[in-house]
Amino acid sequence: MLYKSKGIVFRNIKYGETSLIMDIYTEEKGLRSFIVNGVRSSRAKSKASLYQVMHILQILAYEKDSNKLSRIKEANNAYIYRQLPFHIVRSNLGIFIIDLARNTIKEKEANPELFNFLHSWLVFVDQAESSVLKFIPLVFAMNLSSFLGFEPRDDYTEERTFFSLQHGSFFSDAEEKYTLDQHDSNQFYLLMFANMETIKNLDFTKTERRALLDQLMLFYKLHVEGFKDLRSLEILQSLNK
Repeated sequence: MLYKSKGIVFRNIKYGETSLIMDIYTEEKGLRSFIVNGVRSSRAKSKASLYQVMHILQILAYEKDSNKLSRIKEANNAYIYRQLPFHIVRSNLGIFIIDLARNTIKEKEANPELFNFLHSWLVFVDQAESSVLKFIPLVFAMNLSSFLGFEPRDDYTEERTFFSLQHGSFFSDAEEKYTLDQHDSNQFYLLMFANMETIKNLDFTKTERRALLDQLMLFYKLHVEGFKDLRSLEILQSLNK
C-alpha cells in the first residue's frame, strides 16, 4: 500500500553501490527508516543528492511495519533551500537542528505539530535575517523541549529566582544540584518566552549565549535518556561570534 507524506531527512548511509538507507521524520508516520534504490545509476528518477540530510521532501513510499525498512517509490523537493546549503553559518545551524532532533525524537507515530515545528525552523534558518542567526540554537532548543515533555515551568517570582535544570523549575535558593545562579536563571527565564517572532528582540552577549547553550544541553542531558553530546555543537560554538 502506497502513502504520500512530507519528510525531513535525518540521516542517510550508502547501501551497496547504488542504494541509500535513510531515517526520515515524516508528517504522516513519524520517524521511519527507508531504502531507495538506484540513486547512483544513470537512469535514476531521483539522484542521491536529493536525499541529503536536512532536505525537506515529498515522498511516495510503500507502507511497512514501523520497525522495518520501507521502500521509497518517488521523491521530490517539498522545499528548495535558497541560502542554507551555501552559507556556512546557516548550514551549521541546520545541522544543529537535525542533530538535536535525531538525539531526542524516537517516536514512530505521527506528530504533525512536531513535524511542522521542525519544518518551520529549517525554513526560518534559510530565510531569516543574518542578525538573528546567533540566537537560533537557543530559541530552537528551548522551544523543542515543549514537544518533548520537559518544558521549563513558568514559576519565576521575586522569591523563586534560582532555576533548577534537574527539576525544570525555579527555587528560592541554590542548594539544589544543577541550579543556576540568579543572573543565569534570569537569562534562562527570558529565553523561555522567545520564539521566531520575538527572536529579534533578544540581546544576549556572546558570553551569555555560550553559557545558555551549555545550560540547555545539560538540561537536555538531565531529561532525555541516552542523550549524547552533539557533534555539531563544537562547530556551532566556534561560529558563535
